[in-house]
Amino acid sequence: MGQTPSEGSGLVRFSQGILAFAALAGLLYYSQPILLPFVLAVFIFSMFSPALDLLVLRFRFPQPLALAISFLVMLVITVLLFLITWEAIRRVAATAASYSDSLISLADRLFARVNKAGITTDPDFLTADIKTTAATIVKDLASRSLDAISAFFLVLIFLFFLMAGRDPRAVRQGVYASIDRDVRRYLIMKTLLSAAMGVAEGGVLWLFGVELAVVFGLLAFLLDFIPSIGSVIATVLPIPLAMAQYPDSIWRIVMIVALLVIIQIVQGNLIEPKVLGSSMHLHPIIVLLAIGFWGLVWGIVGAFLAVPLTSIIRLVSLKIETLRPLGRLLGGRIPEIETPPTGK
Repeated sequence: MGQTPSEGSGLVRFSQGILAFAALAGLLYYSQPILLPFVLAVFIFSMFSPALDLLVLRFRFPQPLALAISFLVMLVITVLLFLITWEAIRRVAATAASYSDSLISLADRLFARVNKAGITTDPDFLTADIKTTAATIVKDLASRSLDAISAFFLVLIFLFFLMAGRDPRAVRQGVYASIDRDVRRYLIMKTLLSAAMGVAEGGVLWLFGVELAVVFGLLAFLLDFIPSIGSVIATVLPIPLAMAQYPDSIWRIVMIVALLVIIQIVQGNLIEPKVLGSSMHLHPIIVLLAIGFWGLVWGIVGAFLAVPLTSIIRLVSLKIETLRPLGRLLGGRIPEIETPPTGK
């Protein structure tokens, strides 16, 4: 039996969609050096543009002066975050050798207990693996740090032109104003929640004397942008170091793990859903696919930006009638297919 015209057109549309998606992925991949700093600049601009509007509209500052003050504030905060990240990278590189030695010592003790139980094991392959991995991480951090510096200056250039092109007196209304307001609110609240998560986890580790507490707090801040998966990784990462640092204090390890898990549960299941609302909810499968896609085209930074980007796409889709089925799909609701009525 041959295909009906509707089936044939549906197959053509599906094929066109696949080709368009592949072309978009290729475009994003090859334009990463320019597009990724631009996206980061747009995120930062969305959070700080109200400061420019406030200075011009409420305090009657001349726009050039308001622009200079707003950009200076953004510059100071961005540089501060960059320096904190740089210091964290430096500390990871400086302590990678001792961290790997601690992990090797912990692994040796665990294998010794296993061998004492009558199970013969050879830990040499694991210790060699840990040493190789630590050296690779240090080299990778050093090379990526140079890329981060160049991208940082490009972000600042984009930020300046975005701020210079904004007109605080322009009247914004309708769908665009709603999208602009909701996206800005999401970015600000998500950043604040993630920062609170990083401070809480870093504070717990610092109170218990765990090394690299600041680094793990920064990682918790970044990983909190990845729901479910990121929180699990942020909780698990410091445990091997704590076990290696306090091998004879089980209660301390239990307390650290318990407090980290409680922080993650309260943040992920109580505070964040109430603050962000259901419009930012993504289906777990969509989260995994988003991380895979953005990580593929933009690397590790894309993996961190995957959920915010996809959440914003869902929010925008829900505001536009023709894109509403996409927004519902990203939230885990399969759009209903309307079938034309059949004649009698």
